Amino acid sequence: MDPAGHKYFTVIDYVIFALLLVASMAIGLYYAFTGGRQSTTREFLFADRSMKCLPLSLSLMATFQSAVAIIGTPAEVYANGTQYWFIGCSYILGLLIPAHIFIPLFYRLHLTSVYQYLELRFCKAVRICGTVTFIFQMVIYMGVGIYTPALALNAVTGFHLWGAVLATGLVCTLYTALGGLKAVVWTDVFQTVVMFTGQLAVIIVGVHQAGGLSDAWAKVRDGGHISGIDLNPDPTVRHTFWTLGVGGVFLMLSLYGVNQAQVQRYLSSRTEKEAVMSCYMVFPCLQVALMLSCLMGLVMYACYGNNSPLKQQYITSKDQMVLYFVMDMLQNFPGLPGLFVACLFSASLSTISSAFNSLATVTMVDLIKPHFSMTEARATLLSKLLALAYGIICLAMAYVVHLMNSSVLQAALSIFGMVGGPLLGLFCLGIFFPCANSIGAVTGLAAGLIMAFWVGIGGFLSRMPSSVQVLALNSTNTIPGAPENITVTAVPAVIDPARPVGLNGLYSLSYMWYSALNSSTVVLIGLIISFMTGPTKGDDVASGTVYPVMQRARSLLHKLVKPSTCCTAPPAHTDFVSTISNTLNDTNAWKNPKTEDTNLSVSYLRATEETINNSNLTFNDYSKNENVKLVVCNNSNAALCGAFKVNVTADSKVVVVGFRNLNEILPKYNGSDTLETTIVSVITTNNATERNSTSVQLSFDYAKKRIRNHEMYCVFWDENENAWSSKGCKWGGAEKPELCTCEHNSAFTILMSKTAETLPYMTELTYAGLGISIVSLVLCLIIEFLVWDTVVKSDIANFRHVALVNICLCLLFAHCGFLASADPKAISPQWCSILAVLEHFFFLAVFFWMLCLSLVLLHQMIFVFDQLRKKVFLALSITVGYVCPIICVATTYITFGGKEDEYYSKDTCWLVYRGMLKGSIFSFVIPALTIVMVNLFTLVVVIMKIVSPTVSESKARDQKDVARSMIKTIVFLSPVLGLTWLLGILVLYLDLTQKPYAQIVGYSFTLLNSLQGFLILLTNCLGEKKVFDALQKRFQSKHFLVPKGDYNLPLDAAQCSGVFLFQSKSF
Repeated sequence: MDPAGHKYFTVIDYVIFALLLVASMAIGLYYAFTGGRQSTTREFLFADRSMKCLPLSLSLMATFQSAVAIIGTPAEVYANGTQYWFIGCSYILGLLIPAHIFIPLFYRLHLTSVYQYLELRFCKAVRICGTVTFIFQMVIYMGVGIYTPALALNAVTGFHLWGAVLATGLVCTLYTALGGLKAVVWTDVFQTVVMFTGQLAVIIVGVHQAGGLSDAWAKVRDGGHISGIDLNPDPTVRHTFWTLGVGGVFLMLSLYGVNQAQVQRYLSSRTEKEAVMSCYMVFPCLQVALMLSCLMGLVMYACYGNNSPLKQQYITSKDQMVLYFVMDMLQNFPGLPGLFVACLFSASLSTISSAFNSLATVTMVDLIKPHFSMTEARATLLSKLLALAYGIICLAMAYVVHLMNSSVLQAALSIFGMVGGPLLGLFCLGIFFPCANSIGAVTGLAAGLIMAFWVGIGGFLSRMPSSVQVLALNSTNTIPGAPENITVTAVPAVIDPARPVGLNGLYSLSYMWYSALNSSTVVLIGLIISFMTGPTKGDDVASGTVYPVMQRARSLLHKLVKPSTCCTAPPAHTDFVSTISNTLNDTNAWKNPKTEDTNLSVSYLRATEETINNSNLTFNDYSKNENVKLVVCNNSNAALCGAFKVNVTADSKVVVVGFRNLNEILPKYNGSDTLETTIVSVITTNNATERNSTSVQLSFDYAKKRIRNHEMYCVFWDENENAWSSKGCKWGGAEKPELCTCEHNSAFTILMSKTAETLPYMTELTYAGLGISIVSLVLCLIIEFLVWDTVVKSDIANFRHVALVNICLCLLFAHCGFLASADPKAISPQWCSILAVLEHFFFLAVFFWMLCLSLVLLHQMIFVFDQLRKKVFLALSITVGYVCPIICVATTYITFGGKEDEYYSKDTCWLVYRGMLKGSIFSFVIPALTIVMVNLFTLVVVIMKIVSPTVSESKARDQKDVARSMIKTIVFLSPVLGLTWLLGILVLYLDLTQKPYAQIVGYSFTLLNSLQGFLILLTNCLGEKKVFDALQKRFQSKHFLVPKGDYNLPLDAAQCSGVFLFQSKSF
């Protein structure tokens, strides 16, 4: 190959590449027009659950055998020897665990989406969190997955970049959207054959060029490229037996255990046994793929030795070695370069098509079907349109990747790798720990993602050089935090790498341990939070959602601590029970205005208990009448009495009596709270001393659901006080609202407070915070007026300050509306509705103006501060900042009819929350969450861009001046406001009866959110040196009210860093 130029493809090479695309498209068309013609969602998404082992196993292997693995693994072996081959050891446990734990559990639950499991095990909120995280992960990876091999191919061969991207993207989209999962699986089979054939051809020709098998082996051995097993336990060493063989297990589990693309294939099997067998058969397929890739690396070393094309500067990166080797060694074999390119893009097609299909599945099953009813035909059509839409999004993402520099590509692929570990930890928390609850799951996932991004980004920054030499484009680096088969095209060649001092150990951790670290974080934090908020009881865990061994272990432990109970239902005691039951038929006759209402009813209860206690009842005695039910149980046994369940710890016989209507003639608790209709009397046939020390546990079944934030009281009839008392009794809390536990036995009931729990001084705190915020916002606007001409002398500065002024104005009006609705009882329903609409609009506008500022920053980072015209910016900003909120508000208002308790709540004059994804509040939450995700990605882009300059030195110096101010504000605001958003999510689900956690979260959330204006004043005005200096000069001037200045300031893009403004009143 001519080192000075490209080796262009011949006609036959193009023909072979075209045949790959034609054959893939033909498979898709075949399954689109045969069989059931993809007429049902079952056939389109799950191949009618009729797939066999062999095609499934090849498809499972091909799904994550990406194109960069084919060019990255040989380069790794060429550069560092065969140590990487030991990752094959992780395949054993990485496939055995899914085969014997994950697959049987998911298959027996008859899932459609793997994230349905999270709702069955925890709640709908956890399911949505998992789904959104997966979509975020895969959407970013799709564009990178299709663009990266095309870019590498273009750099070495001159193959047309966008011709390759568009051809593969469109063909993949069409055959996935038309043929469904059957087409995806069978094209994977075909593409796997092409992959293996292409690699094998390169190996055979390479061995021949090296002088034969014996000569090739001798060169590799003499060059020291046959690595022995490295047992170094240091986790910071990039590749050892432990990092590859043990750390790789967690990586494999995140891919083959809980990833939707793989689970969807398991669930498409005809039987559970075939699903397990297909997982077994992946092992030899993966070993063959690993062997071929490693052999290619050894053959390259046998041909080039230490005189690599990289040293000769024929290429700019070691990962271009494979393509250079193919074009160099196979140039005299027409068609073989085309065959290898077909091999390369077969890997890309198999990965991307699986992403399309799995994304369409989770979007349809997890986000659309639960909320919109539709016919099977319409659901199938929508699934096809979703697959098509994700294909278009993939091409759009490829173009976005094209606009970004290499460090941003690294950020995108790092995000893919960082997310896999926390998702694995979330599923492990549910499957292996029956005590974990939904609050622990959500908090654990958030903690795992924070840990992943912290270590991943921190590790990347710590590895940045103190000096950087900019080389030509298209160099390639391995991604910390990404799966082992993912590499990425990158720009800089590193010289004199610097290491962090404080967190060097953590940041230097081998990327192979990232999945283990992040998943362990989710499990650990999830368990801690679960125990703090009340672990899930065994009876509340849905059947089949926990690994049976762990369930049995928990049951065994429970039996060792507390013996299991059972109860018999004896025959009737008709006379006595019938008499005391009939006595309760007419409760009005008990009430005598001339006497105390309680005397007769108390005597009735005491006489009944004494009579039963002195009766010779046996364990076979049982009676039930209209108003009274009597059950006699063994000691330490449970009595099932229809409306209640009682567990009693005693040393003798236990009699449980349930009374109806008795609540009507006994006095109220605290004079107002409502008694439960059933009163339970627990009587033990032992002496009084033992009776008072008996432990009683009751579970009531309510006719009405407990109202959120309403306290329940567990009370008993205190004979000494002649009144209800809660001494020695404890309510089960929001997690177990029907449970009542007492240290003694008597007549029990449970009741609900008529008034909701409130946080003391919350109103005063909100008023004070909003007052400070409003004053701060007014000051911000005044400061902007005073320093405008001084600081706004460039277009980019104008963009920033225009957006800041609009954010302050919108937040100011929103807070004023909040204060106007502070006393909803004094406002008419019409004004309450108007205020809710205005608050809805202005709070949304704040977020959308944040999006404008974020997008401007992203544009400047991508195009290196190229000019963006003012008119274009203002038109786009007004459209995004005001028109989009108007559309959202109008759509929500029309959808809910603007009705009271539908669109707005009469108690708050704000939007309504009725549960996860239920209520008008989510027309605010969902756009806000989307904008937060964009700001998060922008933050990553900014950091990567700042630490990796790719422009001229003079331009880079100006850019760094802006970046220093920008990164300072980002680092300050992101943790504070990111915590605010996390608290806002928790407020949605925490009940105020969950003390003290709900109080801590509620106060923190209200304090942070009501001081948003103050934070903006502090960070964007007084905290910005240029603005502060300009303000000082203005006050020193005699005419300080005239907005005039003579110095130019760069952009401070603090607001783009992800400022999250979320109003506490929404909950």
